[in-house]
Amino acid sequence: SSRVDAPYVGGCPAVLECLLEKEVVLGSAPNTLVIGRVVGVRLDASLPLMKGTSEVDPEALLPVGRLSGVGYAMPGDVRKIARPG
Repeated sequence: SSRVDAPYVGGCPAVLECLLEKEVVLGSAPNTLVIGRVVGVRLDASLPLMKGTSEVDPEALLPVGRLSGVGYAMPGDVRKIARPG
């Protein structure tokens, strides 16, 4: 970690360094929404990037997403959705 004094997973190809902005308890514990501000990003040179950008190419990376309980989102169709506003 170069901007935040916090540990990270060794060998991880992408690291987001964040500062805690706010914690919001949602109902009863352990339901807490954590809001942070990204102050640093490190990407390993081995990560596939989209041509001409510093954005990771999801079609080449095939990421797995964590949902809830035992649920995971597995690689499949990648859809690009424009941000509103």
